[in-house]
Amino acid sequence: MKLSTLVMAGLLSVISVAAFAEDGSDRARARWEAFQASQMEAHAEAGQKTLAAQTKYNGSSAADTIEQNQQPDI
Repeated sequence: MKLSTLVMAGLLSVISVAAFAEDGSDRARARWEAFQASQMEAHAEAGQKTLAAQTKYNGSSAADTIEQNQQPDI
């Protein structure tokens, strides 16, 4: 294969890859933000379930449990 043909094929390959990769970072950023939002929601739901289980076990209200957790240890 001639050097000029190889250079031309490489140049066309680089140009075509650049054309397909346009807006790739925006899609990746949108996926990452959606993933973070779903994780925050999942962790919030788990926290609520844990709090509900604790209040059921302790027999106290959720406000009392939160108030007790927020008081510093002396």
